[in-house]
Amino acid sequence: MLVCGLLLSCSDAPGPDPAATATRPDEAADDVARFALWPAPPPAIHLVERSGTVDGRPPPASDAAARWTAEAVSEWRVEAAPGGVRVSSPEIPAGLTETIERLRLELTPGGAIRARVSPILKAERSASGQRELRSVGIGFERDAAPDQPITFEVDLHEAIRGNWDDTTGGSVVERLEVVLPGASARSVRVVSASLLGPLARYEGAAAGVQRVELDGTIRPSWFLHGGSRVRFEIEVPEIAPELRWHKGAIGSATRCRVRVLAEGEARELALDEGSDSWQHRRASLAPWAGRRVQLELSASGSGVVFFGDPRIVRAGPEARPPGILVYLIDTLRADRLGAWGREGAETSPVLDRLAAEGVVFENAISSSSWTKPAIPTLMTGIWPTTHRVGARSYSDRLPESVPLMQGRFRDAGFRTGSFSASPLGSTLSGLERGFGTAVPPRRWRDSLGALGQVSATQLHEELLAWLREEPDQPAFVYVHTLEVHEYRSEHYRRGDPDRFAGYGPAVQDADRQLGQLVEALAALPERGPWLVVVVSDHGHTMDEHGLRGHGRSLFQSEVHIPLIFWSPGLLAPARVRAPVGLPDVAPTLVELAGLPPLREADGHSLAALLQGGRPPARDFVTSALLRYVWQPDAHKQFAAVSGELRKVIRTSGGIRLRYDLTRDPNEEDNQTGAPGELTRALGAWVSQQNAAAARFERRHGRGARTALDAEQSERLRALGYLE
Repeated sequence: MLVCGLLLSCSDAPGPDPAATATRPDEAADDVARFALWPAPPPAIHLVERSGTVDGRPPPASDAAARWTAEAVSEWRVEAAPGGVRVSSPEIPAGLTETIERLRLELTPGGAIRARVSPILKAERSASGQRELRSVGIGFERDAAPDQPITFEVDLHEAIRGNWDDTTGGSVVERLEVVLPGASARSVRVVSASLLGPLARYEGAAAGVQRVELDGTIRPSWFLHGGSRVRFEIEVPEIAPELRWHKGAIGSATRCRVRVLAEGEARELALDEGSDSWQHRRASLAPWAGRRVQLELSASGSGVVFFGDPRIVRAGPEARPPGILVYLIDTLRADRLGAWGREGAETSPVLDRLAAEGVVFENAISSSSWTKPAIPTLMTGIWPTTHRVGARSYSDRLPESVPLMQGRFRDAGFRTGSFSASPLGSTLSGLERGFGTAVPPRRWRDSLGALGQVSATQLHEELLAWLREEPDQPAFVYVHTLEVHEYRSEHYRRGDPDRFAGYGPAVQDADRQLGQLVEALAALPERGPWLVVVVSDHGHTMDEHGLRGHGRSLFQSEVHIPLIFWSPGLLAPARVRAPVGLPDVAPTLVELAGLPPLREADGHSLAALLQGGRPPARDFVTSALLRYVWQPDAHKQFAAVSGELRKVIRTSGGIRLRYDLTRDPNEEDNQTGAPGELTRALGAWVSQQNAAAARFERRHGRGARTALDAEQSERLRALGYLE
């Protein structure tokens, strides 16, 4: 039997851990925004961000052992490959593929300083295509002699289950490949290899903090093995304090208990059986309001217990800040909406109404023309030329240390949730971080909508259920829909041979579903108004310039996106002609909420402009296409749009294009002649980007997993995982 408990005991111990509560240098009080629309809510106490004292022992190695280990490492094939060495595993035994989480590999690197690991699935896509889509980058932290064994561990979960292919049906893993660039085949030797299951994520510690996924939903959590506990010293807030969390567990015979101990007297608040899916729980702490206490989470039994996003919050119906919804409609061109001058059949009545009642940015420009680089920019305000997510691999992840917009809201007391139909806008890019709840598309892998993808309706139902759990708490929400992206589906084309015939019906569908969500939000009890931001990540070329699709160019058809800020009563209707960029969204929302700025953001806050002020002072807005997964060898492209709506496009292949968007919005008249000032300015900007990317990488790394250091290796040997 596994029992997990929460113990609160009065104590004369010191107050909160200073390391957990100290103001960071980039969050000084005098930097709080001048244009805040509302006061910040009371901050929550996030237990996953508090250091605690852990008591207990991790389970024996057999409880979290490798699910499969190559009995004969000689079966791993080592062969020369272009530019290095490829190491291939034997075929993975049947029945293990659904439980594979990680690869732990010990080998001699043969002179390589990094590796790329690719799970190869039994699927129709070629092995080369899978290497492009599923590879995970690894950097070796320490220099090693070519014949000195090193051990590294790779989280394969996203590469296997987070990609488009598996979201829409799933595949069986056949083997694993490791590429070692620059290595010599004579010096590469596999020493040991293991495939690890879910329990391996929690090995080596009695309790700790991780992002935990149950039933397709991810939450930052405390995990506890049976017989373990963690204690905190904390002061309970004075006004209406309440403990809230989601309980969950893996393993058999699990129970969860919550109790409070004050002055030596224990009171049980909840006793629950464990569950393999999240269940929301709450308990009042009013009897201990304003008192310094000892908080204890405990567990006993044979499995692992999770406290998902445990928080102490102020409960009650008092006035709250409005909810904030960032609603992204993938692949939506601005010029296909009535608010941007689209004539003919009414295709976007809801978006047109929000535009008429809100602030419309007529010339919003995406930072790129495909999703992978664009969404990290939306979340951070950092140019793709700096963070470079998607510039190296389809599986690139934003480094863990990069500040995120959602993290600012979470720190300030907002409940934060992500509901995404695209893996690129979620876990596959490392963007689940900063959300108390993140629901990636694999949540619905067995119940996909009519498009063969997660539908907006499914996202909305999950979002509304999440909001109803805590209707008294302010919420920051990100929703990423795919209806327009899937316009080629027969569901929209309905037999029409025109390859673009489904685009209009897809826009209508996306518009209708957005309208239903806005109505549902207005009907939620105990909630104030909402600030809704509607945006897209990129557009889509429909035979303009001889192109079709996206990720192909930086023409307006691919980078001119809708951007609407809508909040009746808070924002007066307005239309803004000045060009703005996708990097401007995060700084704007952070400032509107009165939160500390995102210091590394390249974008500009539009908060003053939204309240009748002037646009930010800058010379131009940029876009970049460093690499597209379907055209990995294409030239890099860069573009700039000036305040006068002049536009310049240049490529690494030497192409230079100049347009005047005021009279030539479709970019049909390339202005030849001597380069203008904007051309020179863009050239100077491009020349600075490698240095910006290098500074970013020195500060944050490249977001790749790294080799285990000596201390980690010794711990694994002590547990029996390494010889």
